[in-house]
Amino acid sequence: MAGAYNLPEYSNIPVAMEISPTGTKDDTAHIQAAIDKVYKEASNDNFKILKLKAGTYYINKTGIKLKSGIVISGEGQGPTGTILYAYEANNSDSSMVIKVVGNAHSKATHNCYITNSYVPAGSNKITLSSYDA
Repeated sequence: MAGAYNLPEYSNIPVAMEISPTGTKDDTAHIQAAIDKVYKEASNDNFKILKLKAGTYYINKTGIKLKSGIVISGEGQGPTGTILYAYEANNSDSSMVIKVVGNAHSKATHNCYITNSYVPAGSNKITLSSYDA
């Protein structure tokens, strides 16, 4: 099903965990451990939010592996908001800071691709295509 879709309203999704930057030059393991913990403790098929408190999170070349059902949410935009900073180049894909891994959500009826080349923070719409999915 191609076309523009509204993103799910997340104000009713529970915040499963909040974390703050470590203050070190690498927050990758810190964020990944939080994602893994929220995913492991998820007791049902619903989405859960991992809230990243305001500050700069330094991400190394391994990136973050976001798992099915976990939504990352920050606090604000710009220099006083939540910033994910990739400080090392990834030889396979230098633009890949967050990778989505895991199984498709159980409520999905078929695969589709997000066709937007860029989705700005705060967006409430994405465009999907079922071609080549």
